[in-house]
Amino acid sequence: MNIEPGKHYITRDGRAVGPIKLSTSGSLIYPYRAVGPGEGDRMLLWGKDGNYCVGHRDHPYDLVSEHAPLVELEIKVGKHYATRDGQIVGPIILNRGNSAYLYKAFDARGILLWGEDGSYWVGRRDHPLDLVSEHIPPVVLDITVGKYYVTRGGQIVGPMRLNKHVYFSQTYPYRAVGPNYKNNLISWLENGSYALTGIHAYDLVAEHIPPKPHFIITEPGEYITRGGRTVRVLCIDAPGKFPVIGYVHAVDTAATEQKYPYLISWRENGSYALTDIHDYDLVAAKPVTHVLWFNVYKTRVTGPYLAKEHADTSAAGNRLECQRKEFTVPHAAEKGADQ
Repeated sequence: MNIEPGKHYITRDGRAVGPIKLSTSGSLIYPYRAVGPGEGDRMLLWGKDGNYCVGHRDHPYDLVSEHAPLVELEIKVGKHYATRDGQIVGPIILNRGNSAYLYKAFDARGILLWGEDGSYWVGRRDHPLDLVSEHIPPVVLDITVGKYYVTRGGQIVGPMRLNKHVYFSQTYPYRAVGPNYKNNLISWLENGSYALTGIHAYDLVAEHIPPKPHFIITEPGEYITRGGRTVRVLCIDAPGKFPVIGYVHAVDTAATEQKYPYLISWRENGSYALTDIHDYDLVAAKPVTHVLWFNVYKTRVTGPYLAKEHADTSAAGNRLECQRKEFTVPHAAEKGADQ
């Protein structure tokens, strides 16, 4: 057999070896070498005619025929692939600085590497982790920038933004403030998965449409929080994402709670947090109670008067009584409430 460097060959026992290279020792007896077909990186040598033992043609490692490796795939960054033994790996990312193993992916076992054609061992196509076909993961969601989503753990995250990180954006294209109040950013895969493999409580499973605010805060005044506390709003046009500023009234009912007024800021719709709900959300304006006075006569009623003194001054001599009435009306902020 005429052995040519760069080609692959089949051994007598049916395994593929290659690519064949010239021996670095310059041996005239064993001029060819390649990584052997066993489990490992042991280098094997062959004679000019492909004999593993020069002068004999009865060894399992003798080269008996040329082998054309299957280039089954055009590997693409960001895609998932099925291995020869049926496992799913991905998304594939570039393995920078390695000319032999161009691609890599993260797995529970660590980092896995592949050659240009998807070979787990470069030059061979007989390893269980060779990539053999593209795998299209089920798309959990069509993620849209600006929208909110529900995690597998039932929490709300958003609004979704593009991940502009120089290294991770190709794998994790989306990010948002995480499902807590520490404002830490969390990133997701294109299909809404949080982890490269398996499921996670932070996987996005459904779009969340935030409820329309009950009211927009349009003026200072007293409001009620979701937790039932009274808040006095002092300012509604401060700069930033939380333009409403006010203070929570003193609390004396529990020794463990705050006992002195302290300033808090809200969004224009009364939300205390960027995501999810909170006890400090403003959910209603405190109603305003007005006291009015009326002069009652036998056949008529006059008024209203803002003070009893005004009613007395305007009363006639036949007045039967001066009647006090209380009227509770919604705060002006509720005029824009949804019907």
